[in-house]
Amino acid sequence: MNIKVVFIAISILLISCSGGGGGDPEITSVEPGVYKGTAIDSIETTVIIAFITSDNNIAIYDSVEETGGFIGTVSGGNITGSSYSYPDVRGSRFSGTINTESNNGLSGSISVPSETYSATYNAAPELSVNAKTADLASLAGVYTNTFSNGETRTYNLQADGTFTWTSTMFSGCGAVGSMSIIDQSRNEYKITTSFPAECGPGEPDIVGIYNGYAFVTDTFNLDDTIDATVTNGKLAFRLLMYKQ
Repeated sequence: MNIKVVFIAISILLISCSGGGGGDPEITSVEPGVYKGTAIDSIETTVIIAFITSDNNIAIYDSVEETGGFIGTVSGGNITGSSYSYPDVRGSRFSGTINTESNNGLSGSISVPSETYSATYNAAPELSVNAKTADLASLAGVYTNTFSNGETRTYNLQADGTFTWTSTMFSGCGAVGSMSIIDQSRNEYKITTSFPAECGPGEPDIVGIYNGYAFVTDTFNLDDTIDATVTNGKLAFRLLMYKQ
């Protein structure tokens, strides 16, 4: 699979709002939540996840890849932001359009001018995920995340949302971070973490402070997975953290 194409393809998603008949309604507000669907370009179809927060931010990423993704903002019926794929695309701007669907899902098209790229997409809301509410204390515990290159990270998350993490791949690699609630009535969190040079030798762009958004979902047990996408403005990563 072409990684560059994949992550530009996922740099898209949007928003939905209810509307009456008589054609497509004018989009004036964002319906927060997690959506899952597909993006179709001239080469392939990619399964994507879009996470829209109540403070008008979005994080979008490939459902199976570990690097790349999109973080941006939503205003009315428009979305703007930057797409990332490792190692090629490090912050390409894009814009998109949206329409609402009868299932409260999303559809539309996107354009990434600098990459001469366009795609169409459809996505439906993840109802069980969106029904959850935010609670930092209940998330406290030890989480792990194993990447395809064999690296395993261990996260120790406290009840106040602060955490530390270490890596099995790099000696001396250790970092800190925090999670905070955006809206307690919704399943949405902000997440920040540092990434020191010891954790990515030979790749200067990987170093820095990463910010992004996260939600809780179920993999093996109820509320056992934190799904987040973070960026330092140059690179973006998906953090899929499983509670032990």
